[in-house]
Amino acid sequence: MTVLVVVEAKVDSDRIDDAIDFLADKFPETREYSGCQDITAYLNEDGQSFMFIEHWDSREQFDKYMSWRQESGTFSVFLDMLVGEPSFRFFEKTKA
Repeated sequence: MTVLVVVEAKVDSDRIDDAIDFLADKFPETREYSGCQDITAYLNEDGQSFMFIEHWDSREQFDKYMSWRQESGTFSVFLDMLVGEPSFRFFEKTKA
């Protein structure tokens, strides 16, 4: 079942440009990853808080993707740009 993943992350104010460049480099790979329907990043008006809206075929596909990003070290590079931990929320598509 289709899953919406909402990720919220606050980036260190000195690393905003680095984070945008990093995401622009990595998101094409994410969009090509098996099970990813789409991923888009939004920057809040505060200039520091990102929200990623992701659509995946299933939670399992997302979890597999995250394991790949963690094993490759990509996720830890992104975490180093953040203030605090990112928040992940998962929503299953309904028939409504």
